[in-house]
Formats: sequence, C-alpha cells, structure tokens
Amino acid sequence: MSNIPPKLIKEFATITSRIEEAIRQDERHNILTRMASEREADARRFLADIFADRKGEQTVSGGNLVGRIKRPKPNSKLGRLFGCLASRTYAVNRDTLVRHSGMTPVSVHQGIQQLRQRGYTIECNRQGTKPKYRLVA
Repeated sequence: MSNIPPKLIKEFATITSRIEEAIRQDERHNILTRMASEREADARRFLADIFADRKGEQTVSGGNLVGRIKRPKPNSKLGRLFGCLASRTYAVNRDTLVRHSGMTPVSVHQGIQQLRQRGYTIECNRQGTKPKYRLVA
C-alpha cells in the first residue's frame, strides 16, 4: 500500500468529498420537495374549506356538510364579538370582549349565547378571577 502516489490519495479524498456532498444535496432536495408538496396540499385543503362555505353552510375538509351556521354580519355588534373571538387562539375575558365589540357586559353574555345557538362552540374557562372565553374551531 505504500506504493500509492500521494497525488492519487489526494484525488480520492476530493472525489469522496464530492460524492458525499452530492448525496447530501440530493437528500436536501428530497426533503424540500416533500415539504413543499405538504404545504401545497395543506393550502389546497384550507382554500377548499374557505370556498366551500356558501351562504352560511359550514363544511369539513372532506366536503361533508356539517350543518348550516348562520354567520353574523361583520359590522354588527355580534359580528364584532365573533371577530374578536375568532381572531384569537387564546381565551379572552369579558372586559376585552366588551371593549372590542362595543357591547355591555350583559349583552356580551347574551351574544355568546346567540353564537352558541347558531352552532358555534365557545369554551368558558372559569379558572382565576374572571372567566375567559375561546371560540373552538
């Protein structure tokens, strides 16, 4: 083995490094392609859910009709209450809902009841000093 020229050993190391880099590049490409296709599929499902909603009909991603949910008008107080709940992923207390909807505390409670009657699921977390409300997707 001592008869191998140093130039050949150096070239072998370079070729090995280039092969390893090509394999890593191929793995990166495969992962990025898979991630892009997953994102595209998620985006298609999201758009299908959005555009499947016609005249208050709520559907699930499979296209099955769940039931009719009448959405409140966006400019109404009930619509602003719904928008406040829908725009947050965390629970908010009644004072926040009063501020954002322009309703009184009693009418916020009544508005939550109306949204529940329309088919929306609203959780109430009563831990702590003030109850907090959250719209469940």
